[in-house]
Amino acid sequence: MRRVSKFYYHLSQNTAIWKRLLKTINYPLPPVPPTSRHSFARLSGLEVERLITRPLSLELAWDASIPDCYDEWHFDAQYHVKSMVFLPGGQYVVASVSDLSDRDHSVVLWMLDQAGAPVVPLAKTSVSTRAHHLQARYMTVGGRNGIAISFVCRNFKHTSPTNARESRFGPATMDEIGGSPYIAIIRHPNTIIFKNLDGGAISRLTPSPADPGVAQRPHEIMAMRMLPNQNQILTVRRVARRSYVPDEYDFFSLEIFDIPVNLSDVPLDVTSGPVERVFLVEDILKEVNITDHYIPASNDESLNKHVFGTDTRPPRPISIIARCTNHKSENGLFRVTIYPEEVHYDPTIPPPPADVGSRPPSPFDPERGAWYKYSLQTCSPIRFIGAPVDVVYRALPGSYRSIIYTIPSDRCDLMDTTPVVSLKRYWDDECLERPSPEQLSDEAYCSAPRRPLRTIGLDREYKGNMGAIAWDETIGRLCMVTEKSSSVLVLDFAKAPREGEGLFFSIRLLECSMSSGYADPFGRRLPLRLPLQPGLMNDEQDDNGVHVPINYWHVMADVQEQILVDED
Repeated sequence: MRRVSKFYYHLSQNTAIWKRLLKTINYPLPPVPPTSRHSFARLSGLEVERLITRPLSLELAWDASIPDCYDEWHFDAQYHVKSMVFLPGGQYVVASVSDLSDRDHSVVLWMLDQAGAPVVPLAKTSVSTRAHHLQARYMTVGGRNGIAISFVCRNFKHTSPTNARESRFGPATMDEIGGSPYIAIIRHPNTIIFKNLDGGAISRLTPSPADPGVAQRPHEIMAMRMLPNQNQILTVRRVARRSYVPDEYDFFSLEIFDIPVNLSDVPLDVTSGPVERVFLVEDILKEVNITDHYIPASNDESLNKHVFGTDTRPPRPISIIARCTNHKSENGLFRVTIYPEEVHYDPTIPPPPADVGSRPPSPFDPERGAWYKYSLQTCSPIRFIGAPVDVVYRALPGSYRSIIYTIPSDRCDLMDTTPVVSLKRYWDDECLERPSPEQLSDEAYCSAPRRPLRTIGLDREYKGNMGAIAWDETIGRLCMVTEKSSSVLVLDFAKAPREGEGLFFSIRLLECSMSSGYADPFGRRLPLRLPLQPGLMNDEQDDNGVHVPINYWHVMADVQEQILVDED
């Protein structure tokens, strides 16, 4: 229609038309930054058009027999990229980088959707050593909106190889619990440390043994995800075999625990059992990933509450995806999905009490009427997809859409710079909605083979050693960079309208756009350069000369913080 005449061209760019269409959409839309600038009233026509067209085109590309990207482009990172992670919506990417000599390390923030300008860092902070386990999230800390970035660094008192000892800390997860911003970190092997980023002492949760009969065996937390709607945390734990007992074997469990909240000024230690538990006894899991729920924060002022996780619309299912070996010693991919369950408020039943200093406020609210929670009683059947003998699968997980890449089986224990053999998309209708009770009771359905993998074409130059790779399922954007390279490849599997190409503006439209203060004449919002002042690091070491600080970086227009979360 836009090619018919200028009249239809301008008519198709009318913001009111796209916003009216947006109200009728019933499929998942990409999240946007949780600020009033991205509210329904203040979104531009181009932004609304992108929100609508991207998921539609992504679904078409993902369901094709040979998935292919709509757009492929590069940008120069100016650094060696070690790891990357997207913020929800795929507009911003956070990376752990080093200079070309691999001596100076930093964490940088890039904005990718800025047409007509190169991709440049919006913010950068220096760190003493490489930043591991990057996590990024839109959060509000101290009443101010920003981007929270957590990572783990290793500071050595003496010169030694950086891989000389396993880290005491695992990946962190950040979310809003009881209206406050929280960070949770795994302290190996079996402890979770919680910290309220608005202030206060830490709390430590030590899960009790999975079963009294295995209390003497080592327990290890492999992955976790906070569940803000219910003030709980989902974990995957391993009960390891003892090497001197020949008849023992590893087994795993999915567990949900209440989050302990510390209201005092001293650290709080809690040992408790799970609220729910499911055992997994036939699979050996490695590289466990738990997908995001995309539940918006309570003070979200954007369009997200009209799209994700409101009281009338369920949040996304959560999938646990891992590389595993089954009881037949077959290597492959493991998946189980947890579906949100609608809970109705019953005024005749009083809400559960919240123990002061140990639990967050109850999520039960009479005014909500109904809300959604995750329960292990609403899980999908466990799915296993076998891999060829000479390769293993690694996952870039997503609630609906995941990327699976294969690496040689003899390199599977190396986490960095592994050669990529092939790239595949993972798509299973079971990830979208819960199977019906009739299907779950059907033995043929539960045992039916799953064939959700399809190969994506990959340039030969990116089949070498992969330095970093990141995936955002909401807009279908994949970033890849090879080892010791600064050129980042961006693959967009969703089609989006381009900015500034062939546009015809009337004088009135041009004046309104320029006077709005939020965009240029093409509807583009110029990025705000942030101060590049590195925060201070704690230089204390433990008894072994190694200190592993957990850093929280809150990036805003005029503030940059690093808060050390430790056990002190």
